[in-house]
Order: sequence, then structure tokens, then C-alpha cells
Amino acid sequence: MKRKHGVKYLGRNIKFRKKYIKLILSGEKTTTIRKGIIKAREREVTVCSNGKPICRAEILNLQYKRLKDLTDEDAERDGFRDLLELLQELENIYGDIDPFDWFTIIKFRVKNGEEESR
Repeated sequence: MKRKHGVKYLGRNIKFRKKYIKLILSGEKTTTIRKGIIKAREREVTVCSNGKPICRAEILNLQYKRLKDLTDEDAERDGFRDLLELLQELENIYGDIDPFDWFTIIKFRVKNGEEESR
């Protein structure tokens, strides 16, 4: 049975909790996994935390997976030790999650240089 899923669009800003900013800036966190089917209108976004811009980033790829299909490799790229740690954080953020829920893996690269000084 196919479920209907509404598509969400990523805006010009992508918000992160403060605890992830060092991982993003160091390059340890190169993806973010968000609930739902998300598409990007812009290729470049501003990474924000607590309402403040942190840096610019380029969206490199969007991949769609059901929760049950996420892997340890997905978790590691997202800055977690393993899949269990990622699943615990997703449940903390989104509450009740189902193995068949769709998630979008947003792969990004922090932009260096003049983009950050804007």
C-alpha cells in the first residue's frame, strides 16, 4: 500500500542545535537527517543555530530512505557513533517514529572564504 507523503521544501536557512555546530565546522558532520521528503529550492543555504547565522553551506545531494533502511554509515556521516545513537536522537527530536517513516539525508559542504564573511 502506498502512503501519500507531502513534500517539504528546505528554505534559505537550515537550523541546527548548538551541539552540532562544532561537528559541522570541523567537517565531521556532513549530512543532516530530517523527517519527511524534503527538496531543496536553493543550492546554497545558511547554517543557523539559535537564530544566528553560522556559515554558508552547499547542498550536494538529497537521498530518501525509510527509517528502517538507515545504516551505521548514515549515522557516522551525520556525526553519530552508530545507528542506535542516531535513532535515539531522531526519537528525541521527532517523538514517536515508525520504521516506515520517510527521512531525507541532506548532504552538504561548508563553504569557505568570502561566503562566510557576508
